[in-house]
Amino acid sequence: MRNTLFGPQPKITLLDDDALCSFARHFQKKPERFLIIDVRDRNEQQERIAGSLNLPREEIANWSFSEKDRNKTVVIHCKSGRRTAFPETIAAILSLGFKAVYSMAGGIEQWKRLGFDVESSSKKLELSPR
Repeated sequence: MRNTLFGPQPKITLLDDDALCSFARHFQKKPERFLIIDVRDRNEQQERIAGSLNLPREEIANWSFSEKDRNKTVVIHCKSGRRTAFPETIAAILSLGFKAVYSMAGGIEQWKRLGFDVESSSKKLELSPR
């Protein structure tokens, strides 16, 4: 079951275990259709989901994405799901213009608990703000 977080449209949808498993299968088949954004601070990233972008919560407002990227399905996560539920995080992510945004209800800990792989943070995909 999916629960919707906070306020005005568009909304961010929480991914429970079943929904996250479904997402992971789609992501593994066609990763180019998705953006996984990790909102943890850079110093927290000892491990990461392969292909994810590290975009710390406090820096979201400094970023912009191409129209192509804004049309991708976006999944955000932190460590446990708490920070991605903050209204400030939600507002900042939505302000970037993404069409479909989801949040891992239990963060990267949920991803690992469900048996999906993570990699060392030494393989980070780094991007620069606008």
